[in-house]
Amino acid sequence: TVASLARQVGTNRRKLTQGFHHLYGKTPFRYLRDYRLEQARRLLIISDLSVTEVAGAVGYASRNRFATAFRQKIGLNPKAFQMQV
Repeated sequence: TVASLARQVGTNRRKLTQGFHHLYGKTPFRYLRDYRLEQARRLLIISDLSVTEVAGAVGYASRNRFATAFRQKIGLNPKAFQMQV
């Protein structure tokens, strides 16, 4: 969690979030989500994994939540994206 990360670096959650946003232009949660979706995009391109397997590999327990987040970020459903590449 952001709170545990803040404790590890010796600050509070608010200061960590503000500093992170200042440096990276997004919250820690948004940064992590974007990173996971980029890894999923890469896996869909280079592997033969199913969409469900890719979702699990990048930390999504729900295939539906993964598909929704992927569609919002990439603009296509994961399966449609996989079939295009």
